[in-house]
Amino acid sequence: MSFRLFLRVVCYSLLLQTIFLPLQAQNRKCETIGLQKWMTDSNLKLKTHYQEIDSLIQQSLNSQKSTSIVTPVLIIPVIVHVLYHNIAENISNEQIKSQIDVLNEDYTAINSTIIDVPSVWQNLINDSKIRFQLAKQDPLGNFSDGITRTLTSKVEFAYNDTSIFFDSAGGKNAWPDSSYLNIWVCSLKDNVLGFAALPGTSPFRDGIVIINSAFGRIGLLKKPYNLGRTTTHEIGHWLSMRHIWGDDNGACNPDPAQGDGIADTPDQGDSHFRCPGFPSLDNCSTVSPGVMYMNYMDYTDDKCMMFFTVDQTKKMYTTLDVARSSIKNSNGKISLNSINKELSIDSILSPVTLAGNRCFIPIIRLANEGNIPLSNIPVRYSINSGIEKTYTCLDTIAPHSNLTIQLPSISGIFGENLFEVRIAITDSNSVNNYASSSFKLNSTSIANCENSGIEIFPNPLIGGNSINVKTKFSESQKSSLRLFNSVGQLIFEKVQNINPGDTFTISLIGMSAGVYIFQFDGNVNTESVKFIYLPQ
Repeated sequence: MSFRLFLRVVCYSLLLQTIFLPLQAQNRKCETIGLQKWMTDSNLKLKTHYQEIDSLIQQSLNSQKSTSIVTPVLIIPVIVHVLYHNIAENISNEQIKSQIDVLNEDYTAINSTIIDVPSVWQNLINDSKIRFQLAKQDPLGNFSDGITRTLTSKVEFAYNDTSIFFDSAGGKNAWPDSSYLNIWVCSLKDNVLGFAALPGTSPFRDGIVIINSAFGRIGLLKKPYNLGRTTTHEIGHWLSMRHIWGDDNGACNPDPAQGDGIADTPDQGDSHFRCPGFPSLDNCSTVSPGVMYMNYMDYTDDKCMMFFTVDQTKKMYTTLDVARSSIKNSNGKISLNSINKELSIDSILSPVTLAGNRCFIPIIRLANEGNIPLSNIPVRYSINSGIEKTYTCLDTIAPHSNLTIQLPSISGIFGENLFEVRIAITDSNSVNNYASSSFKLNSTSIANCENSGIEIFPNPLIGGNSINVKTKFSESQKSSLRLFNSVGQLIFEKVQNINPGDTFTISLIGMSAGVYIFQFDGNVNTESVKFIYLPQ
């Protein structure tokens, strides 16, 4: 090979490395422990302060003699401070809300990855009874959507840069830590994904900081930290959790609780990255089942983080009781009574975790937090950011009440799915007009997407004012839609063109309880279905 050709090959090789190097996934980098060390190395008093708080939490845990104590759900009001240097970093409301959805799935143990926890540890899966909600009031008692936005001159922040926490320095002042969980979202230096303040930290910086490209599960995100698990991890620290390997420089302890302070996690020598295969062994766990790399307090990719253990959730809950108790009584989670029009998606009831059938009926709960009744609510929903389906809820939602509705069926794909739903209205707070849920369809799910017949839901209809009709025909056709009572009297008739998969609503307002027959009479297909109507 000539020297000139050799030089070309070397240059080409270097060029390829330059092109593909940015595509290689960076390892997760949490600076919570680094921040704590940076603050305490020169401040022995602060180090002692942290140790005293941790000791109080542990004493409280030790005094809990029964595992059957009924623990109420605790709601933590969250304020998200977005610090942006350019338009792209000013992340959307929906990206922020998607992160709140992730937190509630992960801390409730209804996330889609929970089903992949190895069977040997399935008995350790536990609902923490901790929930998260964007703040509804600011510290002065005014309305809030739970988000502040600040244009900053800082391109990015270091983990020990206190300017994050001050308006005057290009950051944002914290809301009172006694009443809110502060989350700052910004660009961070040195591949840091996030860091948290431990219980007992100064109020001005008490909260967590997350890089904008790892916050939420839609929007401005970078794989493999694109499913919101960085925030799940850092809030674990905020609730006094250590890394699962104990940050003890690879030391192995006969007592697992001596590492991360948690008895039901196996001893682990160091952090784990990417998605190891099960079982994964290291110098401290040398036999199966090995290390618990799928725990939220390890460093694996978002898609491989799956759960907290029973003892972890107990410690976090106890931390709220002992070290962060005032936040439980915060007014930040209470809706204001002065709002006239305010509708939110309270929760997605289905699909979550696992859908049994490839075609399923989504179920959501709406909450009217305003002072006026609302009806004719347009709902849009989709799977994996695909084509949106539309539905109008004709039922009336009374002020300060909830309504559970079933949406026309939709199809998922085998594997991981994201369900998104929006209510298309103009009200006082647009942030909570969006919600999302993650779920899986496995290879044993029934593929029951029929291409013939019609479906009526809900059936029976109890207390509502309308039925939904979904067509499953394979051809478009001009059709007569008829409704008969139980003795065959025609009550309703309408002629219209129906396309495959169409869903439409028929109002039953003013009709009495009983059995009804809906008839679809098209120029290709004819079908009839009975349903029961029980108005309240």
